[in-house]
Amino acid sequence: PSGVVEKVGASVSGVRRGDRVIGQPVELLGDAARVSGIQTRERRFFGSSVDGVFREFYAARGDQVHVVPRSFPLAESAILADAFSTPFYALARRARIERGDWVAIIGVGGIGFPGAVMAMKMGARVVAIDVNDWKLEAITARGAEAAIHIGKLAVDEERARRDGRARAIAAAVA
Repeated sequence: PSGVVEKVGASVSGVRRGDRVIGQPVELLGDAARVSGIQTRERRFFGSSVDGVFREFYAARGDQVHVVPRSFPLAESAILADAFSTPFYALARRARIERGDWVAIIGVGGIGFPGAVMAMKMGARVVAIDVNDWKLEAITARGAEAAIHIGKLAVDEERARRDGRARAIAAAVA
């Protein structure tokens, strides 16, 4: 969610009335959350375990919102928290990728594209898998080491079957 700050509590710093902000999609709870970060089990997700975040006004903690620069459209900023926090959590916290790891990004869209870029910035070697040539070209131009057009694999597979060549393909579908 994104919006404009209407009121600021006395103990809040870094945010002022009138600031344009985006909110984190996950609210971390208690002192344990501040110590262990995203690893904590004490969290609430906006839109599922926290109702009402899409209403006209919502009270959020100061450390759960981030100021959006005036040069960036506020409506477009709303997706940023999810588009970056989701792949970061998957790559850094769950998979714990390290420099030199090979990472397959299946779907180079609104979450996958930032995830692929993030993985490369973390030193991983990225294989991008998608059905759109332009997405594969864009991510390859940014450093992905390989691009696989999953829609063309069926054609290649059929050709290989007719030609008597064997191939092994693994695909994850979400």
